[in-house]
Amino acid sequence: DLEKQMMASGFAPNMISGGLMMPYIFFFSGVQIGLVPKALLIGVIVMGILQNTLAPFTNRLITKSVSQRIIHYAKKETTVHERTVLLKDLMGIPKYVALQVFLIFLGGCIIWLTLCKFLAGFSNAEAGFAITAGIFGSIISALFSLNMAENVCSMFAKPFVEQGVDSRLVTKFKYFGMPIKTSFNFYVVFPLVFSTIILLFLLWIGYLSDTPLLHVNSTEAGIMRVVIIFIANVLFCIFLSRMYFNKIMKSNEQITETMITIVSKGAMTTALLPSDLANELSYNAYLINQTILLFRDILGKAGKIASSVMQSTQDLVLTSR
Repeated sequence: DLEKQMMASGFAPNMISGGLMMPYIFFFSGVQIGLVPKALLIGVIVMGILQNTLAPFTNRLITKSVSQRIIHYAKKETTVHERTVLLKDLMGIPKYVALQVFLIFLGGCIIWLTLCKFLAGFSNAEAGFAITAGIFGSIISALFSLNMAENVCSMFAKPFVEQGVDSRLVTKFKYFGMPIKTSFNFYVVFPLVFSTIILLFLLWIGYLSDTPLLHVNSTEAGIMRVVIIFIANVLFCIFLSRMYFNKIMKSNEQITETMITIVSKGAMTTALLPSDLANELSYNAYLINQTILLFRDILGKAGKIASSVMQSTQDLVLTSR
């Protein structure tokens, strides 16, 4: 069901995010090499506890109602209004999943670094630097989870749209997920802005304030550290931008292929586009499907009229004979 699918699909992104962010946080905050093994162990324990205790609870809180309705509707005949309302609630889930992951990840970072301060010997400066990097890591993790949740919800939404939804509500709302403009801000603008902010923070602490970069023996080493952080931030932003771009291009390619098929082979043989009504492109796919169905209806009626005319012609021929 949706609840279990969401939890299972979110496990890998969460673990990968945690695995990538811990080294990033260590390097960004300049943690002494001798403190890393103990801090890493504490981080793995905290991440494991949160993933197996708090995450299932919050996931169930977000998805339980919609998941139960999906199971219930699978066993009964549903109306277009019921399917449309369920679709609206379903496509609203991803943003809550992303918020959940952001808060859990950030809370986990705070707990982890607090334990590191008392158990691993982190200084206040190291913990402060690490929290700054942890916020960026929380944003990245939330965006990974947002993409995952959108894919899972889309998988459940497409069959409902295929069965038919309330055209009046669709005309009113057009789509039920996140607009493309908002998605662009989340996947591209926010990571770019925040990564720039933390890089400027690193430069300010290292070169413009009275507090030097932590555990840097020379200016060259400090510059190298800033350069490596810059490259890591660029790679994160490129990956997120690419993830967003691929999602948009996939929808666009499906629409293009369908239009080419309509032009070359006609509407009668063209398969309907999968649509989850998540954003503007998905709404365009829905409109194309309605156009295909309209053409099919017109061609079907034209065929019946032609058959009727043919029958009348044959009757006239027979009468004239």
